[in-house]
Amino acid sequence: MRPNAPQSAVPPTPVAPPAATEARTGMHGGLRAPWTVQVGPSRTLVVAIAGGHLSAGAAVALAGLPWPLAIALSVALAASGAFHLARCALLRLPGSIVSLRIEGRGAAVVRFRNGREASATVLDSTVVAWRLTIVRLRLPGERAPRSVALLGDNCEAAAFRRLRVGLAWQAGPGHLTVDGLN
Repeated sequence: MRPNAPQSAVPPTPVAPPAATEARTGMHGGLRAPWTVQVGPSRTLVVAIAGGHLSAGAAVALAGLPWPLAIALSVALAASGAFHLARCALLRLPGSIVSLRIEGRGAAVVRFRNGREASATVLDSTVVAWRLTIVRLRLPGERAPRSVALLGDNCEAAAFRRLRVGLAWQAGPGHLTVDGLN
């Protein structure tokens, strides 16, 4: 200590090391897996899917295509819209994901409407935003990845926030698209 330095009346506050904080709170990095979200039907997703498919149908109608091709494309769009509404927005199909549990770095378990559970891998293409989170999953035995769209109207608010923050913490910088987290 320098001889001319002013003396502080308040001693410095000791800072608990991270291990002590983890032992006291049971958390590392603010959150600990698993995080479970029960997924329900979404009116917002119904509007988005129906609006997108209706817009595509209008584009087909206005494109001036030969009528057999326009009819075939319109039928395909109607079938696609009905399928995605039933599977993703209304959760009416047996393969609709109704529960998502993130268990740790990249590991997840999904439960389908028919009661079956399956392990999955959370992909880096998962998007975490303020009002929307799209969890991209690789399920064993499926060729293409599956997506679970979570909005404020299809899951409980506290679980939604925990999942968003947990996914962002879990991935670390540069691994997920994170936008507008509070």
